[in-house]
Amino acid sequence: MSAAVRAARKVDAYLGPVERGEAPKPGAAQAAGLAIRTAVRAGISPAQINAARTTNR
Repeated sequence: MSAAVRAARKVDAYLGPVERGEAPKPGAAQAAGLAIRTAVRAGISPAQINAARTTNR
């Protein structure tokens, strides 16, 4: 599994409930931020993370 897909899953875990008007799980925002930072350090762009998020639903 690529870093972009891992980050996209963490972002979805946070943004999914937010988009539905629900409260995200505690710690989901921090986990999403950490996954994004880790992916960017690995050379993945935020656009690639977003693309993985939208294509893997």
